[in-house]
Amino acid sequence: MKLLVSFLIDLFAISFFLSYQGLMGTKIYDNLIMYNRVNYNNNSPLAPI
Repeated sequence: MKLLVSFLIDLFAISFFLSYQGLMGTKIYDNLIMYNRVNYNNNSPLAPI
């Protein structure tokens, strides 16, 4: 029973960590896209669409 409870707590912690990482990852990815647009829009053929 104790093992089951600790397993559930670990599962909850891992899922919370992964969802947090996902949120941060999308925010960082959006910032990179915006940075690339601002950086390369005027003077580079590498501008993302």
